Amino acid sequence: IGGIIMEKMTLDDKLGLDSFRTDEGRNPGSNEIKDENEVKIMHHEQLTAALKQVDGWIEKIACEVKQDEVTGPVLLEAVKGRGKMLRPCMLLLCAWIADEAEAVRQKNQLCRWGAIVELAHMTSLIHDDVIDQSALRRGRETLQKKFGNPVAVYAGDYLLARLLRVVLEETNRDISLELTRAVERMCRGEIAQFRFLYQPRIPISQYE
Repeated sequence: IGGIIMEKMTLDDKLGLDSFRTDEGRNPGSNEIKDENEVKIMHHEQLTAALKQVDGWIEKIACEVKQDEVTGPVLLEAVKGRGKMLRPCMLLLCAWIADEAEAVRQKNQLCRWGAIVELAHMTSLIHDDVIDQSALRRGRETLQKKFGNPVAVYAGDYLLARLLRVVLEETNRDISLELTRAVERMCRGEIAQFRFLYQPRIPISQYE
């Protein structure tokens, strides 16, 4: 998705670029890079700032859901448990590697898509916990433990539907299709798991 965003995206990023910009790799306030380690620290700071913006997008996308009197209390629990944010990290870093200048310019849209990818992952975990009958996730009670399986299943479905609506509002068709294909593959993999339940000797070809 990160590569496709860099290849296809045309919208201008109109929100604060300064926290993500390195003046083309130079240390702010200096005309040259002092050493390689300093550049790595700068990139880490940029990624940290970008992940905060991803977190803001997650809250924004989930805001409408949380305000609903019926679904709000349940889905609030779903989005509370933030993980390591590996997927947004990978998206941002891949975009950065592909084209640093364009990643800076498109930071806001990249962070938005990072939030969408992370929410898709959160949705899959809700259903995983139902299938696995898990009581805890990241040290918190799972939805299925707190509200029961039927509510957890519908909560996951509802969050996914909300997420797909956000995706469909995106004008870039290629990116939207790529995410929906990823969700399809994810669901197909979950269904396929039951074919190999309690079978530890699964060939890599079948596991994939």
